[in-house]
Amino acid sequence: MSKSLNVFKKPLALHSTQPMTGFTRTGYCEVPAGDYGNHAVAAEVTEEFLDFTARQGNDLRPIPGMKAGCKWCLCAT
Repeated sequence: MSKSLNVFKKPLALHSTQPMTGFTRTGYCEVPAGDYGNHAVAAEVTEEFLDFTARQGNDLRPIPGMKAGCKWCLCAT
């Protein structure tokens, strides 16, 4: 269980382990020291989002199990 809190001051819920997400690959969208991208946004990705990120040079599809409908922690910055 993560020790980080969400915006409601409640413990973070596990977001995804298939694929394993989070800056430290714990399954939580927490922001530890050193996470300068701030991977705090919990999202369910779409095909359009995957296409967009690939065009920006950040293709997520090579991550095992990544496809539309997956839950993923996104950068807030």
